[in-house]
Amino acid sequence: MNDKRILPTLLLMTMLLSSCASGGAENETTTDGDTGTGTEAETTNPLYADLPTGDFGGETLKFLGENMTTWAIIELCADELDGDLINDTMYAIDRRVEDKLNIKITAEYRPASGELRDVVNTAMMSGDDEYDVYDIPSHIATGLILKDSFRPISELEGISSDKPWWDKNIRETLTFDGKCYSLLGDVSLMLGEAHLVMYLNKDIADTLGLEDHYELVRSGKYTLDRLGEDVRAAALDLNGNSETDFEDRFGACTSARVMTYLMISGEEPVVRTGDDGLPYFDGLSEKAVDMFGKIKSFMFDKTLTIVEGSRLVPSDKIWQSPFLEGRSLYMFEPLGYTKLMRDLDFDYAVLPMPKYDEAQKEYLTPVLQYVHTMYVTKVNGSTKLIGAALENLSAESYKELRPAYFETVLNNKRVRDDESIEMLDIIFANRVLNPLTIFDWGGLSGTLNQKAQGTSDNIVSDIAKSTPRIQSEIEKTVEYYRQ
Repeated sequence: MNDKRILPTLLLMTMLLSSCASGGAENETTTDGDTGTGTEAETTNPLYADLPTGDFGGETLKFLGENMTTWAIIELCADELDGDLINDTMYAIDRRVEDKLNIKITAEYRPASGELRDVVNTAMMSGDDEYDVYDIPSHIATGLILKDSFRPISELEGISSDKPWWDKNIRETLTFDGKCYSLLGDVSLMLGEAHLVMYLNKDIADTLGLEDHYELVRSGKYTLDRLGEDVRAAALDLNGNSETDFEDRFGACTSARVMTYLMISGEEPVVRTGDDGLPYFDGLSEKAVDMFGKIKSFMFDKTLTIVEGSRLVPSDKIWQSPFLEGRSLYMFEPLGYTKLMRDLDFDYAVLPMPKYDEAQKEYLTPVLQYVHTMYVTKVNGSTKLIGAALENLSAESYKELRPAYFETVLNNKRVRDDESIEMLDIIFANRVLNPLTIFDWGGLSGTLNQKAQGTSDNIVSDIAKSTPRIQSEIEKTVEYYRQ
């Protein structure tokens, strides 16, 4: 790979991934473990001039997270050096913040979200403050928020949520009536990992004589209709038995949630935001109905695609297998899935999700609802320590951990060509965490995906039956935030 291409791209993506680009170009990025770099940057760069300080007498900041995800980097801190760039960068940052604040940073991980819920619920009932910060999948955390389990982030002293190391899009999505309970910053690399992207088998695309997909994206012509044409063109009865079976070639492999993700990337939020900044639902728009019909016609056609849960998938295979085995044109998976694709023997491209049509201005990238966000329980009284520690950890990670992540993604065969690097710039530029997938009020997201796999074509009436429940649950959420 051309080294002259890598460095500017790294710097560009460092700026793009920030939800607030101001100050991004001023970063002093080091990944050599020099524990003096952060302090020097803080004194020379005004962006870091007001980071919290203090002496907390050796107290411990303890994270509790989930480690069941195989495709993502979920670690929030590192206990020892091991030669891995990301781990060793984390280690240097942790030790630097520990020395600055006179604290100890530790983390534990549980294998399932249910265990995290149990720990939070037990802590609330017993007043146990063993853990300071919970790192929980965002769609799981919403139920705990409504149980009055967490502190609003405004109560954490030292958090400057407008700084570029805190994600602006996530904060705005999960803020109602001026109140937010969720934190996601550069201390967590899962945000980058959780961007939903499209993987294209370049060999199949060449065999079919398809138009260059990179150029389609650049020209703004990579649309939902174009995706449908590609999927239909790629499906092939490889074994010639006149039946669709697992050994055939497919247009795409996808999770069952692709309906809502394609709607989001097509600039259709489904649940809308009023002038007061609050969510509401008044039925499916004409655009939503149109998108539903289009997406269902090719993404849920069993002769064209393999959808998660398909009966065609043998017990010793996974729904991604046709793509991984070179027999599917597309696969929908998060960027972190590249961790599992290093040994593929064919070339693949990383692409953004398609636009609805060419009139849509930007490509929008959905962030999976599985992305972890951080929360502080009400039983923990160390708001000054927690705020100071999280602010410093995220600021240091903004300077050093993010560039280390991109170097790993770009140079360790997680993407394979300069054009895919260019696509990552587009992917990170406009990410969306949609409340529809996070809160799933009234089961709306689940219903859309379920109906897409069924035989009913009357999605308007199907959703209308659920509208009162959807509206009621939205109102309950808003009312809690207003308390």
